[in-house]
Amino acid sequence: MRFSCFFLALSLTQALPQTFAATPPAPPAGTVGLRLAFEPATLDWNKGDVPIHVINNVVEGLFGVSPEGRVVPIEAADFPARGRDSGTWRIHLKPNLRWSDGKPVRAADYIASWDRLVDPKTGSTYSYLVFDFSGWRALGDLELEVRLKNPKLKRFPAAPLTHWATFPVRSDLIAAHPAGWGTVPAEMAFNGPYKIALYQPDVKLELVPNPEHAQPGKLARIEALIVQDDSTALRLYEGGRLHFMSDLSTLDRATLALRPDYHSMKSPVLVYLGLDANATSAPQLASRSARLALSEAIDRSLFPTLLGGGCTPANQLDPARGETRAFDPEAGHRLGPELDGKKLVLGFFAKGNNQLVVEFAQAQWKTNLGLSAGLQANEIKTYWKKLEQRPYPVFLNSFGPPVWDTRFSYELLRSTNPMNLGRWSNAAYDHALDRGDYKTAARIIAAETPIIPLYFRGYDYLSSPRLKGARLNPMTSLDLREARLQPQVP
Repeated sequence: MRFSCFFLALSLTQALPQTFAATPPAPPAGTVGLRLAFEPATLDWNKGDVPIHVINNVVEGLFGVSPEGRVVPIEAADFPARGRDSGTWRIHLKPNLRWSDGKPVRAADYIASWDRLVDPKTGSTYSYLVFDFSGWRALGDLELEVRLKNPKLKRFPAAPLTHWATFPVRSDLIAAHPAGWGTVPAEMAFNGPYKIALYQPDVKLELVPNPEHAQPGKLARIEALIVQDDSTALRLYEGGRLHFMSDLSTLDRATLALRPDYHSMKSPVLVYLGLDANATSAPQLASRSARLALSEAIDRSLFPTLLGGGCTPANQLDPARGETRAFDPEAGHRLGPELDGKKLVLGFFAKGNNQLVVEFAQAQWKTNLGLSAGLQANEIKTYWKKLEQRPYPVFLNSFGPPVWDTRFSYELLRSTNPMNLGRWSNAAYDHALDRGDYKTAARIIAAETPIIPLYFRGYDYLSSPRLKGARLNPMTSLDLREARLQPQVP
């Protein structure tokens, strides 16, 4: 049946949550729609918690990740070259790089970004990305010098610089608009193939090609619609308003997996239960055997059946290792008899599969330990603030390294890493990381159980057959610079 644009737009608008109803009912022809599953915490990429598919299309850094998973130069003219002094490396920028307001991209913009990234006032959980560096400076407008902590490294660690948190910023605009930077696109500048033209909180972000970029995006307009309800998002996709959506409902996944527009790929993102290392809110967590009992009482082999898609059960941090131990239903009771009849609080933010995952852990602990876990749901922004101030005794979280690299998986638990939200600290572990001795690091984690790995997330998504040229790299970052939208077939 054919519908007029008016009736189609009306039906879609009526299907939306109240906060979404203000979205223009009929976007311009050729507009590509993406789904954002929740309101962005910020657009400030130094802080890290940004809408990734938006930010990775409006800003770019020195290096990127190719569709094959290789680190490749983007704004860097080439890979870093050794400097004259031991431990220093030099990176040259490509000429004629420009921000969306026409001003040149300078080496100083990268220096400003990295200075800001490690500044405690920024509060970024991604400051660990430059932990290999002991210093940096600009040598003119087109050259940076980076000094490494380990001068003996034979290859420059470029992989962290593929992450959006390390991308350049405009210190002049941040100084001029301290309140608007990260919230008001008109007070920001972008150096990617697209730029953010509009941001309506709780409704959408709108992207258009950046004419100052060497290769502006080919799509005339992109709407990243903020749609928290899974059923509403699926209706928008099936109605043609969305052309790409992830964060699929677990309840719908079995049916969606039969469709030709459904895709699934493996991801290095680890979903885990963090533990309060100080055990101030739950004294029983001070016992190593009790922490191990909590871990061993969860049958991870059930996660693929429970969640579907490409998730992989995990007993460890490194997705490259991939092994899981056979489940022993009596192990929890043997290791932690003191937990029988006890209570714990398990915090999480209510989005996607999170409710299902924590309810599964709750049931497993009750059955295999006799432990009662009280579930504490939060809105996402409240949740992060809570974890930064003082973690729950047990909390659900996820961690994605910048590339598929063992060392970054283990960096999660370094004592100085802001993403180590349980505040676990172990000098021997940190020294093992410094030496690149990940076998020793793995043994320490196995002995101490400062974290309970659950599974590596599968990345499942729907992509419209009309959307051509959109590329996902192995880190599940969506690149739309070459994307095109084919006309609707009558």
